[in-house]
Amino acid sequence: MYKNYVSYFLRFLLAAVFIISGIGKIINPQPAVLFLYGFIHSPITYFTLETIIIIISVVEILLALLLLFRIKLFVVLPLLGAMILVFTILLGWMYYQNTHVASCGCFGTFDPGMSVGLSIFRNLIIMILMAITYLIESPGIATQSN
Repeated sequence: MYKNYVSYFLRFLLAAVFIISGIGKIINPQPAVLFLYGFIHSPITYFTLETIIIIISVVEILLALLLLFRIKLFVVLPLLGAMILVFTILLGWMYYQNTHVASCGCFGTFDPGMSVGLSIFRNLIIMILMAITYLIESPGIATQSN
């Protein structure tokens, strides 16, 4: 019984984080574009990178809505996990290189301006919450008695 409440809470929390992040980057993709621009050493244009960020943000919002309404959960959670893992690896690379940036742009307009280290920590917490949600929702665990 309590697993249902925990699952609802975690799905709501995670969906809210991803929806806010996606909307923030759609409103103002510039911080995320500038963050990613530092990794790309090719003649890609700012407009192209901005378009890519907006597309990623729309996908992020759609996946968050699917998570919230528990649709294709065992597809959605790994996809969101892969997205956040890729960006965490990029943050880790920046941290390793001792690159100083004001913000990763993860939340666009709503970005709290966390350091790279805090952004990595935040992403790790989100990934742990996603793993817990996945385990709670797994049929083998959900059917066990309380």
